[in-house]
Amino acid sequence: MATKKETTAEQTAESTMSTQEEMQKLLEENARLKAERDAAEAARIDAELLAAERKEEGKTEERETELTAGQKQVLMEKRMQEAMEAAKAEKETIRLPITGNGDDDVFVSVNGYKYLIQRGKEVEVPRFVAEVLKNSENQKAATYRMMEEMQKKAEDGTGQFL
Repeated sequence: MATKKETTAEQTAESTMSTQEEMQKLLEENARLKAERDAAEAARIDAELLAAERKEEGKTEERETELTAGQKQVLMEKRMQEAMEAAKAEKETIRLPITGNGDDDVFVSVNGYKYLIQRGKEVEVPRFVAEVLKNSENQKAATYRMMEEMQKKAEDGTGQFL
């Protein structure tokens, strides 16, 4: 006969599993919707840019000063999207360690591009994602060092926190 604690543990495990499955389904649906949105947005930007180019009949810097504010915005968005696509092409292989603290996958979002990175496996990611993860680790290390320093000052009685 199962004890109350064992039953609760089983229910918690089942709940966690279904939550993970639901999360995976939501992530897949989110990726599909994002792809649809990005395609529609790219088509809109292309159409507006084409209209602006036809109106201006050229792409020189001098001509760009004659564009309307909306046309300049479309041109800037198009260039930014092209720059992000070029940056995504630069890949780097990383491996996030298994820490034993839940070992959840790591979510990274940069300029609307979202990545879910598995721990314990070598994965190839854009260089800017690797940089975000590196900066995050550096910040965690700096925070840890500062906390240790504050703890030491508190134990010595020499610490002033403000």
